[in-house]
Amino acid sequence: MGAASKVAKLSVPFFPNPTFVRAVNASDTFDTVYYRDAQGTLLARRDPGNATFFSHPDHLGSTSLVTDESGDVVEETAYAPFGLPLYGADSKYLYTGKELDRGTGLSS
Repeated sequence: MGAASKVAKLSVPFFPNPTFVRAVNASDTFDTVYYRDAQGTLLARRDPGNATFFSHPDHLGSTSLVTDESGDVVEETAYAPFGLPLYGADSKYLYTGKELDRGTGLSS
């Protein structure tokens, strides 16, 4: 596989605002929309395929449970006392509703 074919598969994210993410690669554009309440708590996200997932935060605003449109649990996350995910953690926004930087393991 040459360098040119590796570059063609890269996805470039674009964040025009905190509730919208656009990823563009050589073949398509993928939009994800995040819905929040007036206090900034994440309520739901709509993925590129138009599937909607609902976030169920705990008392700290951490994403503990994610359900699909049918109410089925698709993700459950538990945290250690200072926010380290113990299991789950597939969502972009986790402990206290902050975005997890997967490279460092820190929330922003």
